[in-house]
Amino acid sequence: GSRRGIPDHWLVQAELLEGSRLLRLSYSFCTIELSGQRLDPIFEDAGIGKLGAVQIGVSETMPEEQLWVTSIIVIAPPEPRSSAFEQESFDA
Repeated sequence: GSRRGIPDHWLVQAELLEGSRLLRLSYSFCTIELSGQRLDPIFEDAGIGKLGAVQIGVSETMPEEQLWVTSIIVIAPPEPRSSAFEQESFDA
C-alpha cells in the first residue's frame, strides 16, 4: 500500500462517523477522510495528538475484526470568495 503522513499538530477536529467506518480529520488547510473498518484507535490517537502514519492496503489480507483503512481522501477547502467591494475598481 501507499503511505500518507498526517500532521497531527495542525488538527482542528476529528469525527468518527458511520459506525467507525469513516474518520474525518479537519485541518484549517484541508479535510482528510479515512474510510475502512474499526477506525476507533486512529480516532483515539487523534484525540490525544499522537496521530502518525496511516497505510492503505488490500483488505483481503486483514481479518474483519481488525482496524483497516481502505481509502484516504484529501479535500481542499473552498476557495475564498471575494466580496463585491473587492471586485469593484475605483478611479481616483
